[in-house]
Amino acid sequence: MPRSAWCLILPLLLGCTGKNTVAGQEEPKPAQLAASLPSWCEKACQKINGCAANTPCDCMGTDACGCLGVNDGCVDDCQDALRPFTKGDDACAAAGERLKACVDGLSCSDLNSSGGDPCQEARKDIELCPEEDDGNPPSGGPDAMGGP
Repeated sequence: MPRSAWCLILPLLLGCTGKNTVAGQEEPKPAQLAASLPSWCEKACQKINGCAANTPCDCMGTDACGCLGVNDGCVDDCQDALRPFTKGDDACAAAGERLKACVDGLSCSDLNSSGGDPCQEARKDIELCPEEDDGNPPSGGPDAMGGP
């Protein structure tokens, strides 16, 4: 076979025999969830702002009127809220994905509803995740740990 033919065929063969993976697919589920949070939280905050822009709000100057909207720290707050789901095993990460799916499935009317947390059931799955250690001793001092 002429050398020029190998120059054309070799890249095709190597491309076919190489390991083709989708980015992030070989990472553990908690790492995949963590990597998805910045863009997902950005979209979730945009969705809430979009709904707020199309929803009248009759607050009449009160501070606690419950109008739909997000603050400037929405993306950071979102990531902080979902971070515990990235600290456990695959079951914990799957619970975080279920919570994301619940939020993704909410309509503007769901978000504006005063009927409570529409993702309460999905949020309860945080029990599948380890408690975060904040580096502080348990509250209550030595007595809380059974000390003298």
